[in-house]
Amino acid sequence: MKHANRAARWTLGVGVLLLAGVARGQAPAPLFRQLHQIGVFNAMGFKGGGYLGFGQFGFIYAGRPPALGHAEQIEVALYESVAIAEARFATVEAKLAGARERGLPADLTHQLAYVTQAGQPAQILLRQDNLLARVRWTGDLPGALALVKQLIVAMQVTHDLAFPRGQQVSIPKIHVKLPPKIYRGDPFDVVLRSEDPRCRLRTPPDLGKLTGVELTLLATERGRQRFALPMSTDFNVWFTYTLEVEVSEWPPDAPRAWALPDGWLYFAGQPVADWSTLPEDQRESLAVRHRFLRPPPDAANWQRRGLAELGGLLAPRWLPPPELLVANQNHYTMGLVKGCTAAWQVPGMKVALWGELGRRWWVYVEQPDPLPAGVAEVGLKDVLHPALGTPEALPNGEAASARAEVVSRSWRRLRAVQTTGPFEPVRVLLVQVRLPEMTNLRFPGGW
Repeated sequence: MKHANRAARWTLGVGVLLLAGVARGQAPAPLFRQLHQIGVFNAMGFKGGGYLGFGQFGFIYAGRPPALGHAEQIEVALYESVAIAEARFATVEAKLAGARERGLPADLTHQLAYVTQAGQPAQILLRQDNLLARVRWTGDLPGALALVKQLIVAMQVTHDLAFPRGQQVSIPKIHVKLPPKIYRGDPFDVVLRSEDPRCRLRTPPDLGKLTGVELTLLATERGRQRFALPMSTDFNVWFTYTLEVEVSEWPPDAPRAWALPDGWLYFAGQPVADWSTLPEDQRESLAVRHRFLRPPPDAANWQRRGLAELGGLLAPRWLPPPELLVANQNHYTMGLVKGCTAAWQVPGMKVALWGELGRRWWVYVEQPDPLPAGVAEVGLKDVLHPALGTPEALPNGEAASARAEVVSRSWRRLRAVQTTGPFEPVRVLLVQVRLPEMTNLRFPGGW
């Protein structure tokens, strides 16, 4: 009875506000600019609602329904125009499996569908202007229609706070970071940041990093190439961002980026379709770029330091192209450990490099197996700097000899950049270089 009285008072209050707005002759603006999920929670009666993830067309929210409610969760999105929302409604409605309820009231909202399927919750799909919503519903049809009416009324009377309206949708200005050169046939990394720190950008399935997203795209067309990127914001606005880049042809024999989708290399001693199906003692892999690495704030400085350090360890041929060397830090160690990673390819060879400045480096060199006619196998002496074994004077009269400790191994394996392949036969040389700074009196012998 208490819940019923509370609901009656809420409905009465909503009706009074709505009538007051109509009496003042205030016509609503044509579009919802933003959508604050707290307004959705209040309209749905959710208590302690929260974000669940990406749905088919928007963000999914759920919470503890009220005592008399049957709404399990709601998926919502705002679009740049009514026309886009109409098209998305038609696409989503066509994909819903189940029986359609006919004869629904035409005056509740602009578009409405009620779909039922045996053994599954019903689905309420509605469009109001440029807003699209889908509700998982376990109650009956009259209750569903009452919920739709409740939602629409809430949109009309709380639009200044939860459902603000305007002449256009609120899309933040976007700052784009691109590599200095982009070449046809190669992947490239792009970072998109919202200039408004209060509004994160998101793109499925990425949940957003700080105020932006990081993507890897493939350049396939020489000249100007466009990418249509589906984006969203914390305010439930979904839009398409068009990115234009200038794509060049690679110079002959020039180093090119080597794409490693998850930063790992996977190896097998025999043909296999899926690396993860191998017995555990037969799984070999190398982590070139860990997922917990992030660029440090002063990345350019650390990149220069990394190139300088590598210049004293490797032969000039094996130094990474500066534009492909990425400075990073391990955020699990509070940024104290900084290093660099790079992966590139030249005709007949692939190279990966990673390490920690002032501590140690790994160099991975891969050649096809068997080697093409007239091509020699790369060895340790080819990779190291000729002067690496020369004693070096250090500050305070100290000396280091040799300049580094070096360990190398070579294998013949099947290699893939994803666990599901494809695998290709390769010859591998792996070099580990340990710097003399790691031999000291604070933690002697520690690797």
